[in-house]
Amino acid sequence: MKYISLFSGIGGLESKETDPLIVCEKNSACINFLEGQFKNSMIVDDIKKLTKNSFKLPKVDIVTGGWPCQDISVGGTQKGFKGEHSVLFYELIKVAKQAKAELIIAENVPNLLNIDKGAVFSSVLNELAKSGYKYISWRILNTREFNLPHQRRRVFIFASKTIQLTNNLFNSIKVRIKQPKNKLDVHGFYHTAGTHSVCFSKNYVPTLKVSGSGPAIFYNNTMRRLTANESLKLQGFKPSKFKNIPMSHIFSMTGNAVSKPIGEFLFACVKNNIDHLDIEPLSTPELAGFGSGFSQPKRFPENGIYKNGAIYDVKMPEKKLCSNLADFIDTNCNEFLSTTAILGLLRRTSKAGKYIDKSLLDAMIEFVSLKSLTQEIGSKNISKLYKSDASIEERFEDEELNFNL
Repeated sequence: MKYISLFSGIGGLESKETDPLIVCEKNSACINFLEGQFKNSMIVDDIKKLTKNSFKLPKVDIVTGGWPCQDISVGGTQKGFKGEHSVLFYELIKVAKQAKAELIIAENVPNLLNIDKGAVFSSVLNELAKSGYKYISWRILNTREFNLPHQRRRVFIFASKTIQLTNNLFNSIKVRIKQPKNKLDVHGFYHTAGTHSVCFSKNYVPTLKVSGSGPAIFYNNTMRRLTANESLKLQGFKPSKFKNIPMSHIFSMTGNAVSKPIGEFLFACVKNNIDHLDIEPLSTPELAGFGSGFSQPKRFPENGIYKNGAIYDVKMPEKKLCSNLADFIDTNCNEFLSTTAILGLLRRTSKAGKYIDKSLLDAMIEFVSLKSLTQEIGSKNISKLYKSDASIEERFEDEELNFNL
């Protein structure tokens, strides 16, 4: 199987058995890492170099890429294809066409399905279909489905010239969800949040982000930052391969990566043909008989397929998610949150009227002292923190869900 990996980061969206012929990534720290991992692959630092007429691309079977999501994420600008980052989607298509790839495997945030009332995703489908990839499927996968206690929901797309490859995205996940060996309850949360939900999560961490220093964790009245090694393990990478890389770089790298077992699962799907899908039509072709357009559904399904000019909802089994964060952390670590960091979180949360779980709030106030917090936000606002509406928080499983606060 020959393939090209675009927007590669530190990897993740690659085959377990075969290295890519070409790896494309612009970040210099990531390039240094990739050079050590893919010694026989060509490393290119700009996707636009690949689409120049002077560059001779090899013929491949697959092109993969999670094009930048800053213009699409709920936490980003939400400009859709009007943003400077998202237009790189078109470069991905150019590479696939010039390399005569049979299949495109793409990745992005779930908000891709919802932004601009679905118009952006309609554009994705139309552009892929116009480029010869007329059979398109998509599926939201959660990293927790692969025994990694990290709430990371991403939409993965198979765009193909044949219906069989498109169907193959819906292979069953043959992963037995493990029961925690360590019974300690460990909660994850965003210690740099406050204006938005802190995403207090029992026995898993909220989505690792590109910016910041990673989520924090809370157990036995201990509040500390997630370590770089822990963040690597939560994405399915081996920390031993990241020696001598600054911690700040690792947090950014893991926040930008595709979870490694998911990438391996997707490549395994390519080879495993599915004969039957349980589907329900949601729209019909706009131009009957031509298959060149479709009537946009009111809402795109989490798991769907586009074929013959129509949109279908693909029925999938209920997801099984792991909650074994205690097995991934070092309880002897002392990367404790500072008084300044906790006071900052409480100040932002109080100002925005957001909810903090009472057990975490009690521990924070005990740590910083009631006197310090009173000086920071005032006694009335402390009372408001305890009266905040928990129902708001419970609507957020991670920061990529499509809610606007």
